[in-house]
Amino acid sequence: MRSLVVLAIVLFISALVMRPGENEYREFANQGGYYANNMEYYHSHAEALCLTPSTASQCPKKTAIIPLEGRPGASSTMQYGRGFITITDGKTYIATVSQPVGYVSWNNLFSWIVNAINNDTSKSMSVGRWSASRQGVVMVNVSANAQTLPGFYSIPQGTAGVNFTDGMPVLVTTLYS
Repeated sequence: MRSLVVLAIVLFISALVMRPGENEYREFANQGGYYANNMEYYHSHAEALCLTPSTASQCPKKTAIIPLEGRPGASSTMQYGRGFITITDGKTYIATVSQPVGYVSWNNLFSWIVNAINNDTSKSMSVGRWSASRQGVVMVNVSANAQTLPGFYSIPQGTAGVNFTDGMPVLVTTLYS
């Protein structure tokens, strides 16, 4: 009888400590923050390259991937070209996408990434989600200083060789030519 009571107490305590889904929740929150931070890093470097007069000539003038260096000290899944790609059409936009490696629940992670970007930047970066049905980026947060941004950017599947996933977060900056 005593061992049954001890067993019941152990099972009760373990149920309190190991709540179903809690570890997954923390994992998405942590990974979402990491991916958001790296998206912001690569996007700001692409903006600096393409929008600074002294380096703008290095930015592609047609639809292509913007050549950027990997982030120093970043893990292999957080490197440019593996977890992140920044593309441009050369005249309308710069768009950074995150391609998380090894996740099954993409939409859950994507939501965390979008939320983390909004929190990290106080909504000063324009972020959207790629839509399979619309074949482009539907803006979900247009930065305060960018009222002229459209609510949608046409970026079809396969643009610059990128395979988009429905709901994928995308940071967008408008280019003015």
